[in-house]
Amino acid sequence: MKSGGILIPFLLSLVVIPAALAAPAAQKSEDNATDKYIVMLAEDEKRPWKEIFSDLGIKAKENKNFKASSYGRNAQISSWNSDESGHIVSSGTHIRTFTLKMKRSESTRILSHSSIVAVDPVRPVSYDVHINTDYIPSNKTISYDPLDLEKRQQGYYNNNNQQQQLYNSNNQQQDSNSQDQTQKPTKHQKTAPWNLERISTGRKVKQHSSVTSLDYTYTFKQGDGTGVDVYILDTGLYAQHKDFGGRAKSLWSFARDNALDVEGHGTHCAGTVGSNTYGVAKGANLWGVKILGKGSDSSTVIQGMEAVLAQHNKRKSDPNFRGSVISASFSNVGEYKAEFEAFKRVIAAGIHVAVSAGNEGRDACLNRPARYSKQLPIVTVGASDIKDALMSLKNNFKSNYGQCVTVHGPGVDIISTWKDGVDSTYSMSGTSMSAPAVAGMIAVELSRKSNLKLNPKGMRDYLLSQSLPNVVQGASGGSAMINNGFKQ
Repeated sequence: MKSGGILIPFLLSLVVIPAALAAPAAQKSEDNATDKYIVMLAEDEKRPWKEIFSDLGIKAKENKNFKASSYGRNAQISSWNSDESGHIVSSGTHIRTFTLKMKRSESTRILSHSSIVAVDPVRPVSYDVHINTDYIPSNKTISYDPLDLEKRQQGYYNNNNQQQQLYNSNNQQQDSNSQDQTQKPTKHQKTAPWNLERISTGRKVKQHSSVTSLDYTYTFKQGDGTGVDVYILDTGLYAQHKDFGGRAKSLWSFARDNALDVEGHGTHCAGTVGSNTYGVAKGANLWGVKILGKGSDSSTVIQGMEAVLAQHNKRKSDPNFRGSVISASFSNVGEYKAEFEAFKRVIAAGIHVAVSAGNEGRDACLNRPARYSKQLPIVTVGASDIKDALMSLKNNFKSNYGQCVTVHGPGVDIISTWKDGVDSTYSMSGTSMSAPAVAGMIAVELSRKSNLKLNPKGMRDYLLSQSLPNVVQGASGGSAMINNGFKQ
């Protein structure tokens, strides 16, 4: 069974008119149809919005009564009224955009302006996952605690929490990377899902009683991920789940819903990144950025990235800060310059990015943001199963492949945190599940190697050097499997 993301139905009305009479007028109307567009400003454009609109020939008056939600304020969103363009929404200080309705000819005119770098139609955003309907959660909750995490439920920014201060102090980065690795004790989690064992061994995983049993072994270093912020751009985050150990918070949401994760996809991905039991980087800070859900579109993706970039810049001055990672498990097709420019800017700021390859069983270069790995140092992630085969499930639900895929991660029968309660779990499959595993792996390496903190290209190269080559069967193009340094 497949669970989709945002599905927008399109209705086509047909009227029978003689073709010779109808075609020219219809073609002309379509060429200049009115649509909703997102307009992105050049990076050096810092003038006030009112001055920019005036320069573009847009008569707009700010709506002083507009109040963004507490989460929406992180993207500096404002509302404007225009007689010609209707409602205009402006956002951002680092990635400045505005949305409005206009004719195609008008969008072409605006794009020609020197202060504008992109004008694109606003479009739906989607994700696609395979729900493992035969998964039955255990009646007995199995919870792994790498460092007595339940004692620090008050959150990782509470300066009065002595336990958290001690945890941070014990896991500070050392100047020497080799010294840093050897000083941290090795841990063996005996209650892990299969995917965690796979990324911490050099061998194929031998299946136990069930692929979804929690009796596999994950080997890692104490404190892996500590000081690293991972931003899950997704459907929201159920931060109250016990397995997050107080390390999860919501940063931004396009909706006025307190970043509620209605669909569960974001919570599941966050769990794979860094939850206590199911996560790769068990010390990472987890930030929910809600860009997907009812009412979202391509503009909300960019607004969410603005919120991440703003938070990243704030966090860089913290002495405990070890880097920022974006985990993005969504996929679309077609050119979209505004989205590419947004990824380009977060990469330039030193933010590391892992994205899903897509699940259509085709060349990943046909999908975005997966295709951006050819131009930017982002990590595009394919999915494999417990037999080290490229993911291939029912209804032609298969991992994408090809030159745009950087590396693979486990993506079939993945158990992780869920939205339905503080102990709830769920099993899902897809490149949506493998991408957060790689985001978690990046967080692990950032906590170990301070010299890569603001170096996405260096991190991607290092991640590949640590990966197991020629592992994933049936994968054309790249076929490497991520590994956290334990290869026995």
